[in-house]
Order: sequence, then structure tokens, then C-alpha cells
Amino acid sequence: MKHSTDRFLTTHCGSLARPKDLLDLMKAKVNGEPYDENAYTSRVRSGVSEIVRQQVDSGIDVVTDGEQGKPGFFAYVRERLAGFEAKAPQAGGWKQWAAEVAAFPEYYENYFSRRMMGGSIAPRTPMVCTGPVSYRGQEAIRQDIDNLKAAFGGLKIEDAFMPAVAPSGVGTNEYYKATRSTRFPFVIASYNRATITRHFQKSGQPTRRVITHGRCDR
Repeated sequence: MKHSTDRFLTTHCGSLARPKDLLDLMKAKVNGEPYDENAYTSRVRSGVSEIVRQQVDSGIDVVTDGEQGKPGFFAYVRERLAGFEAKAPQAGGWKQWAAEVAAFPEYYENYFSRRMMGGSIAPRTPMVCTGPVSYRGQEAIRQDIDNLKAAFGGLKIEDAFMPAVAPSGVGTNEYYKATRSTRFPFVIASYNRATITRHFQKSGQPTRRVITHGRCDR
């Protein structure tokens, strides 16, 4: 982890607003509509560059890619991890957040109806682990890393990290039977960390951090 003896380093964690034209391209892609693949790739790259510069201009020391290339974590899992299926929640679903929703009902009534669902570019269908988890997003993560590295050019930053999906936030587990409460999140987190770290090492760059489920791991 990056340390400083002179002052507190500033950072943040989470998705940053994407440009509308990027959202339009992203919506077409995830919904299977015609779109210009080269234009999409180029706009994600420029979007990352713009959001990194905005962070630096705002005084952020440890920057992220702002998740500019992620349409959402459900799509992220569906595209990059094998062993998952999209399954609509049963009546009374979203049970993994039931206690929190019960504690803050007014907030979540607004959040589910307007912020999370209404602002989504694709239907938000939970993912269910139905088989062995394996990683298949090598090219996508390579592109994510290349975009972030390219955005560093000419900027003074202390460090950078890439957010990865929180294991408990993608849905439920129907496959890992022995230790349901621990094995399932561990498998997903391990794939995220190991894959990103491996790509940084191949590039000859210092290993950046991977943020997953509120933890910071090398």
C-alpha cells in the first residue's frame, strides 16, 4: 500500500459518471444492438483519460479508471467469469440486502426504483453461480489496464488502483456446497486479484492494487 510521511493521500472508490455518448454506445453493446466497435473502444479509452485527469485536477492522489468501461457489475461477471447464469430473482428476492433494506426502507424505495434500476443501461438480473468459476476475460482486462496506463501520461499521480466486483454483490451460489459462506466469495475475489496482478506483471509495470469487497489487496 502506498504510504506518505508528509500528508494524507487522497483517494476514493466507486464508479464515476460516464459521458452520455459513451453510455449510448455501451447501452447498444450490452443490449445486442448495432454499434461501432472501434468507436466504442476509442471512447472508453478517452473516457478513462478524461476521468483520470479530472481526478488529478481535483487533488486526488491515488486515482482509478472510474469504471468507465464497465456497464455494471452484473454484466462484468457475465462477460468475464464462466460458471454463472443470469436468473431473475424470485418474489421477495434480493435477500442478500434484506436486512439493510429493512433498516432504511425509504432510501431503498427510491434507490431501487430510480437510481439503480431506472439509471441502468441494461436489465439488472442477478447472477447465480451454477458451475466451477473460471476466468475468461483476459483480453478485456488487458484493455482495461492499457487504458488506465495510457491515462497516466504527463500527469503526476502517487498511485492507482482498479475496482473489481464485490463477491457478495453479484448474486447467489448454487454450486460450491461445502463452505457456502466462504468459498464462493473467495473464488471470485481470487480470480479478480490474480488476473489483474498477472497482467500488470507481464507489462513490466509496478503491481497496482485491486479493490474488491471493501478490501485492498496486492
